[in-house]
Amino acid sequence: MEVKLRELFLASFQFFLEKETENICDGISERNLCARLACILERKTHESGFSSEL
Repeated sequence: MEVKLRELFLASFQFFLEKETENICDGISERNLCARLACILERKTHESGFSSEL
């Protein structure tokens, strides 16, 4: 489970960086960026079926 969770996080974080690089460089608040990452993590978790395993 730990490996699957790590892979899920890394894929989500990579997607986040691809989509939010401009916002990061523009100085968007950390709170806003964290919320965006949380949304991506939640969506990827549901798509992977990981949440149903808990």
